[in-house]
Amino acid sequence: RLAYAASEPGLRLGLSSATSMQDRCATVLELCETGELRVRVDNGEEEVVDPRPGSIVRSHSLTRATGSRVLLFREDGTLRDAEVLEHIGKDGNRHRLKVIEAQQPNHKAAGIEVDLNEMNHSVQRFESAADFENARMAYCHQLMQEGRYIEDAITGNKVDISEQLVRIKMELRAAAPDADALRRLPFDDLEWVADSTFRLGDRVWAQGREG
Repeated sequence: RLAYAASEPGLRLGLSSATSMQDRCATVLELCETGELRVRVDNGEEEVVDPRPGSIVRSHSLTRATGSRVLLFREDGTLRDAEVLEHIGKDGNRHRLKVIEAQQPNHKAAGIEVDLNEMNHSVQRFESAADFENARMAYCHQLMQEGRYIEDAITGNKVDISEQLVRIKMELRAAAPDADALRRLPFDDLEWVADSTFRLGDRVWAQGREG
């Protein structure tokens, strides 16, 4: 395990789950006698993890300069403007931030402590979170408009994909399937798998010959 993951305190790791290669970030605190790692999960509690492939990936350490403007993704799914007041501690990505309210941009709100990582923030390149959201919506609308029409291969006319509907009707076959239909299929239409069950009379391909 230690050959896969270093164990120095302060190392940044991404924690994997059954559904994501990296759904949380953490900072290594110490190596346990069992070979496991005690980590502090960003904006969470301490945990003990088993450093194996599939359970952790390498993450990044970052320090935002005082006065930097960031776009913060909160746990409730909202985007907020924030300003970095300072980086806290020697190890980890913890920062003290001032959340900027849209109605009171000059209001001196109390600082909050947040572990910044690649999943919960970005450098703010817009005037505000609202401007970013407007730009995002405009971009999505542009993509929808550009991909809305396609050319009919037969007529050459431009057709709206939102109006191209294909009506289908499900039918239930009452007759029993033809047991010999498989034997009459061309060889190129057959696909055999390793756990297939063969019966007398089945067509097979063995040692380069059909039989």
